[in-house]
Amino acid sequence: MAIRDNLNQLIRPLVWATGNTEYPFWGSGCSCMVGYRGHWLLVTAKHLTDADNPDNLCITPRDEVRLILPLKALHNPLSHDDFDTDHLDISILEVDQSKVNAKDIQDVYLLDFETVYCSSARLENGAKLLVVGIPKVDFDYKSKVFNFVRYQCRGIYAGIARYKGCHEMSFDPNQEQDLQSEPGAKMKLPTLDGFSGGPVFVDTIGKNNVVEPRLVGMAIRGSMESGKLYFMGSDLLKELMDLVTGNLNRAG
Repeated sequence: MAIRDNLNQLIRPLVWATGNTEYPFWGSGCSCMVGYRGHWLLVTAKHLTDADNPDNLCITPRDEVRLILPLKALHNPLSHDDFDTDHLDISILEVDQSKVNAKDIQDVYLLDFETVYCSSARLENGAKLLVVGIPKVDFDYKSKVFNFVRYQCRGIYAGIARYKGCHEMSFDPNQEQDLQSEPGAKMKLPTLDGFSGGPVFVDTIGKNNVVEPRLVGMAIRGSMESGKLYFMGSDLLKELMDLVTGNLNRAG
């Protein structure tokens, strides 16, 4: 599956059920559906899953589909005692494949991690990067689907960040960016809210000189004022996913 053709489906909004009949859902922020070592994993930033009870998460496998994926476990592979740091900001949720009906499998889009992975250690200053964010999610009561707009933030690689395995992207806050959900539409980004948990891609040249994005990390935080976005590098991301899936495989 070409990432550039299916980016919208791979990046899922984080939505929580509230238990309130008037406002049954709320949401902001991104997650990415990843296939790795036989597991279906929902990868996002830990500070997002800390915002509410993960048991209330409602993740759809693709747009305009009412199916809510069954989640069976939340993994925070790194723990800390007293303060948060960027290199700890990851949560991995496991999808319970046994509870997904065969007829619904076709609705599930997965990012094949091993195919699209690019070592963040190979990034060079000035490399072109892309992050996609989802600032707000609304629920359409009539159609029973979630409505949201994906925004792009394009910038360039600006080097290694302060924390282990983390990196910086610089961007122009005044530059008009593409609306990922509306090809051809552009606007100035109003905020970086909703970009946390979004996958970070680098442009590479593939077959027939076609630009293909490759995964180099996951967005953690950023600032419009500074024009900086910080992300966990793909090498650390892979290390943590190896840790989680290794434990899952050993547990049977």
